[in-house]
Amino acid sequence: MNQKAQKKIACIQRRAPHGSVFAAEGLELALVAATFDHEVTLVFMDDGVFQLLKNQAPERAFGMRDFCRALRALPQYGCERVLAERESLRTRNVNTEDFLTAVTVAERAELREILAAQDCVIDF
Repeated sequence: MNQKAQKKIACIQRRAPHGSVFAAEGLELALVAATFDHEVTLVFMDDGVFQLLKNQAPERAFGMRDFCRALRALPQYGCERVLAERESLRTRNVNTEDFLTAVTVAERAELREILAAQDCVIDF
């Protein structure tokens, strides 16, 4: 029996967590891909770094479900490579102590190398 080759998939989260479906869809894609044993790298940059913050209350502000809490489940799905771009964190004054889950902070040049090594890069 032939098994399909595992793919390296990067999901780049660039948008704020609430106000559109892009952030939720990106996270869902990462979880589904990891469920099917693909090697998933989840990258947060630009306004996407706001998805990492704990204590969000979109139910009150937008009437939306807080999908960001699902970030805590990433390791259980096999998605252990979660990165945040240092420049995006710095320019938005986001502190890693406020994150929902473990995240590795990476420089822009390092992220370029990581993304170049992927089979598929999907930008949300």
